[in-house]
Amino acid sequence: MNEKLILLSKGKLNKVSRQLFEGMIHNGQEKGWPFFVGDPEIWKFSDSLLQREGTVLDLGIGAGRASMFFALHGMQVRGIERVGNPYAQHLTKIAKAYRLAISVDFTDFNEADFGSNRYDVVMMGQLFVHFAEKQEAFAVLDRAIDATKRGGYLWLRTSGQEDDNFKSFKEAASFDPEVQISEEAYWDWCGCSGQPELEPHLYLKPTELLAQVLSKGMRVAHSEVMPKIGLKNIMYGEDDLAIHPMEPAQKSGMITVLAQKA
Repeated sequence: MNEKLILLSKGKLNKVSRQLFEGMIHNGQEKGWPFFVGDPEIWKFSDSLLQREGTVLDLGIGAGRASMFFALHGMQVRGIERVGNPYAQHLTKIAKAYRLAISVDFTDFNEADFGSNRYDVVMMGQLFVHFAEKQEAFAVLDRAIDATKRGGYLWLRTSGQEDDNFKSFKEAASFDPEVQISEEAYWDWCGCSGQPELEPHLYLKPTELLAQVLSKGMRVAHSEVMPKIGLKNIMYGEDDLAIHPMEPAQKSGMITVLAQKA
């Protein structure tokens, strides 16, 4: 594990991140999912996203690597996650132990009430890969935009249409041996409980994702496409990890969008 990704800060942040990571291993993944608190992409936009006493909605909160970052900087976080997600369950224990303002609603994303003009920041990190239909995913995106306060930010990341890293996740033989993510770990991560028929398969073009965000009156403050490189580089932050500006015609890897509500 690359220490520079785990730490990003010292003291309490490091202590909490390590305890949470250990909890993830305890919750069933033999090798543990590569994990760090404070996604570097979020850290880069901290001046915009971090607000004293601000509010955050994290859709697909999972183990909470983004939400831990916000909560440790004094923000109030509400997460939504699927019923039974072991990482989110463990996150609630860590949040309680360290008195962090993180609450998690375990429910279906289609049924959860996001509210309207309620949050300073709305996070949608990798949520789209868990939807099978574009219409369903965009319906959740529209509600997430509605939940964002005027002047607030929506941050989302998803797999592009040509993202070989996610398309090859379930092909264990294609993994770098140093990564050691098993077929079982893949199904556990995607929440499909080993049921191939439920495999997520929604991959989006950068242009259609941006068009949907813009159609709702959002201003795109930043957008990037992570080039198609090895899984090890993406997860472990190798030095050759390069981020390139988004080009409409570019076949995409990982898409990141930061949008502000007018």
